[in-house]
Amino acid sequence: ERIAAEKVAEEAARLEQERIAAEKAEIERLEQERIDNEKQLERKKAVSFTFHRSLLSTKLAMDRRAAEARLAEAKLAEAKLVEEEMVTATAEEESSDANEEESLIDLESFDSPKQLCTSVDAELLKGELTRIGLKCGGAPMDRAKRLFLVKQMPLEDIPKKNWAEFRGPGITAADAEAARSKAERLAAEKAEAQRAEQERIDAEKAAAEEAARLEEERIAAEK
Repeated sequence: ERIAAEKVAEEAARLEQERIAAEKAEIERLEQERIDNEKQLERKKAVSFTFHRSLLSTKLAMDRRAAEARLAEAKLAEAKLVEEEMVTATAEEESSDANEEESLIDLESFDSPKQLCTSVDAELLKGELTRIGLKCGGAPMDRAKRLFLVKQMPLEDIPKKNWAEFRGPGITAADAEAARSKAERLAAEKAEAQRAEQERIDAEKAAAEEAARLEEERIAAEK
């Protein structure tokens, strides 16, 4: 009975040691797991911070470029407006001077474009066409035919194809120059807007690519 009791006591001691060892191992495992989780959390925080910082930097860069584009557009519009006013003023002066000048060609003295062409110098024909607002290019006969239309019909009935760009019945040289300046300004503004839009698209694309790269790094770090 004594021997049996000793064996029972030894078995109990062995089991107690195994229990203590198992508890110790479990505690160590849980502690290591806690440490690993904390490290992983720190890595996630670091990646997330880098990711958001990059996004913020990209957004700030995009906002800065957009502001610069708007400022450039405003400066361009202001410069165009000043230029348009100067051109209009100059054109008005030129138009006023031109209108004050009387025609040097008496169309009533000619019976046909051919007679007009052979009797009047080509440069004089050109000057008269320019004063009226009709196209002034082409051969001398073409100029004579175009100018002879003024004798044949009222200015408002002359076909549009014969008028110079932005000119027409009742449209002065100043009006034409203003219209031309406006068309050029609108074209420049459109080109600038397209450039700014393309720049914005490129910036957004770069931001998306950067975000994707950082996301891949974050997933890799978590693994």
